[in-house]
Amino acid sequence: MPIAAMPGITMPTAAKPVAAMGIAPTSRASTYLQQLCKGWGGDSRVDFHATAGRISLPLGEVELNAGDMALLVTCTSHVAGDLGFLQREVGARLTSVAGGEGAQPLYWGRC
Repeated sequence: MPIAAMPGITMPTAAKPVAAMGIAPTSRASTYLQQLCKGWGGDSRVDFHATAGRISLPLGEVELNAGDMALLVTCTSHVAGDLGFLQREVGARLTSVAGGEGAQPLYWGRC
């Protein structure tokens, strides 16, 4: 009899994903999206085009959407403690790719 079928045995379930959405006001959202995706492309699975991107990282997923006036970022993690680190990493990389171009910081909220 498999362990999961034994009376009184409860198998742990996967953690519920936690997510946060960020917005960075900028008219260069597409440029930043592409630079972020290319920057992570050597280390992670990345899919992107001019207005949307997805980065699969060990800590979770990052989805990027470029609008005319803002870059929208959604970070999702299966471990609540990793979400903050993921948000900080994305914010730091955005600041790095924006350089002196004056990109606004990411403003975060929970999904």
